[in-house]
Amino acid sequence: MREFFEFEALVKDIFRHQGFKIDDENRMYRTDRGMEELDFSAILQNKRYVVEVKFYRQSSQNTSLLKKSTKQLLRLMDIIDIPNGILVVSSNVRPEYIEELEKLGIVVISRSDLFNMALGSIELSEKLSSLLEDDGESSSKENKLNKIKSSEPIDRPKSEGFIGFVSSKLCLCTELKSIPGGKKGWSDYEKKCTEILKYLFDLDLTGWQNQQRTDDGINRFDLVTRIRTVSDFWMFICNELDSRYVVFEFKNYKLKISQGQVLTTEKYLHKRALRSVAFIISRKGISDNALKFSQGAMREHGKLIINLTDEDLCNMLDMKEKGDDPNDYMFEKVDSFLMSLPR
Repeated sequence: MREFFEFEALVKDIFRHQGFKIDDENRMYRTDRGMEELDFSAILQNKRYVVEVKFYRQSSQNTSLLKKSTKQLLRLMDIIDIPNGILVVSSNVRPEYIEELEKLGIVVISRSDLFNMALGSIELSEKLSSLLEDDGESSSKENKLNKIKSSEPIDRPKSEGFIGFVSSKLCLCTELKSIPGGKKGWSDYEKKCTEILKYLFDLDLTGWQNQQRTDDGINRFDLVTRIRTVSDFWMFICNELDSRYVVFEFKNYKLKISQGQVLTTEKYLHKRALRSVAFIISRKGISDNALKFSQGAMREHGKLIINLTDEDLCNMLDMKEKGDDPNDYMFEKVDSFLMSLPR
């Protein structure tokens, strides 16, 4: 994700602009959930901070993702044995959430804080504006920096307050990959994929309906959902592609999906039914001919058919557990498909 790396690099430059020394960039640490990466640590006035950076396309934060980001930061603070943490998010954060996080020894630097911290540097301000939209909200740069300078180590409560208990869903990836390919695991594969999708997009999609018949009453698609238009990605699907409903098809084949399977899915899509987008989830991906057919369906009929694999689902599960937004992953998939669409 190009924007994330650009945002993280820009955050480091803004920190340097404010007098921080940056070290321990992208170092890996072993936690109870496996290897986790430290974005970087920063030193100011001989005090060291663990810094976690989160880039979201949304201008306002998703509470569940913010909680997971906080859990990840606290784990790293414990393992590295540094009591001071800074959570940098590209979105705005509600004051009550910031207050709860401060009780845990974490300073939150949100979107408006970053714009204030970049003041005094035209180059940094312009780069930040190109990545994020300055919505006019502001907070005192001096107060935020004073909080960082005056922060003291505290005894953090465990699994209380804002964070609460967040159960791990990483086991879903293992469970998915353990299902055998072919007819034997067909039903289990469909159920597990549906479970994963509901976990990933619980705030974005609703009205989950399995095995729905098409208009002609002959064929049935595996799963259809309705878009809530909460996130920018699904609003794009709804507004720009005229699709209020989304079809998911699950293909538990041992080989790559052929053109015929994509053709079947394409028949389920109808502009007038506000159903012009489908995601095909499979074990091995789609063949070259199937990809060409998908491109033709978009180019000639405005029907978007995107391929997702087990690996894609596992990547999004990992993202959500770390407090990143799986919608950004979906955006990259769709954006890549549309950008490479041949004439």
